[in-house]
Amino acid sequence: MKRLIPVLILALTSCKGKNDVSENVQLNGQEVLDSAVIQQTKDSRKLWELAAARIEVNDSVTRVYNFRIKFFGQGDSVVSVLSADSGRLDNLSGDMMAMGRVVVNTVDGSTLETTALNWSNDQELIYTDSAVTITDTTGRVLKGIGLESDPQLRHVKIKSEVEGYEIH
Repeated sequence: MKRLIPVLILALTSCKGKNDVSENVQLNGQEVLDSAVIQQTKDSRKLWELAAARIEVNDSVTRVYNFRIKFFGQGDSVVSVLSADSGRLDNLSGDMMAMGRVVVNTVDGSTLETTALNWSNDQELIYTDSAVTITDTTGRVLKGIGLESDPQLRHVKIKSEVEGYEIH
């Protein structure tokens, strides 16, 4: 299996704080970075961009802390933003897991909240077995256990204990 080497776009600030510099860096082995950005592309299309307060890379797993992921649709437009306390990226498959307080906000104003959320790089979908709450801009709320969806929350499948109501 091909090993995914995270490619980072680093926003580095000089010691004097005057110049911002961006550069591409390929990581292998054991590295720790503060305030870095990782991008994932597929067939020259940007899938996601992750910005983290701290990134720890080893040979098989990249761990991230206090991070945000922008998911992209066609034409490099952002379709949703995920934020979480911590997570990990499998360097072989490109799959990810977000943990802690996990929130996904879509461009149309819907919000998904959960405690754990996974990204399947091959299938380009998010999924979880944890409890989820989705709220849309009209005040409709959908709750349940387990979820499969595209990152835009347009094709959502709640696995069990589904409950829906409206907030007025």
